[in-house]
Amino acid sequence: MLIDAGDRGSGDRVVEYLKDNDIEELDTVVATHAHADHIGGMPEVLNNFYVKQFIDSGNPHTTKTFENMLIAIDEKDIPFSLAEAGQTINLDPSTTITVLNPAELTGDINDDSVVLRITYGDVSFMFTGDAETHAEDNIVAAEYDIDSDILKVAHHGSVSSTSPDFLELVNPEVCIIMVGADNRYGHPHQEIIDRLNLFGCEIYRTDLDGNVVVKTDGREYSVETQTSGLVIPMTAMTFAMMVEA
Repeated sequence: MLIDAGDRGSGDRVVEYLKDNDIEELDTVVATHAHADHIGGMPEVLNNFYVKQFIDSGNPHTTKTFENMLIAIDEKDIPFSLAEAGQTINLDPSTTITVLNPAELTGDINDDSVVLRITYGDVSFMFTGDAETHAEDNIVAAEYDIDSDILKVAHHGSVSSTSPDFLELVNPEVCIIMVGADNRYGHPHQEIIDRLNLFGCEIYRTDLDGNVVVKTDGREYSVETQTSGLVIPMTAMTFAMMVEA
């Protein structure tokens, strides 16, 4: 399963990384939302791997980047569906993947991000896309089980996401911020860093740590970073978080 593919300059790197880990096909590809820094690399991925299903937020964008992704899906005749809160994605009997957002489209591309909670054995992950506080509030109000060991911090550490209530309920041990170095938005915002530090989770940042890899056998997990030295190919179930521009 692949969630997002970085910007247009990241597609080849994502493809290379997957091939280095002996990936030959993808059961599921998810585009959390239509912004270019999340789907720009999708055409390269779709043109290099057999994809069994593609899941989208359902909120389109009037950009050439979004159009290129749809063209690749159409040319490859990939089954296409829209994410809806409450549904599950079937991947493996030992893995539970629950869609937490969107419940209904708001028209805001970030807040309509596909949010997933993935549980493998006793280890759980929260993937948030660029969901902001409105989406987080809806998830909290829906009373889903969102307790997760690993949190992919939403919207690159923007102050518009990761509300105290949401963070408390997710209750992560590890928080990973996917963010480009010296980006023009000032991500991650210091307020979010302070909030995560006060909460006490272990923080990893792709701008400082490079690629971040979480490996789990369903009982325990470990975190490796590019700066500390990665072992490729990985074994067991691996979630790889690529650097975003």
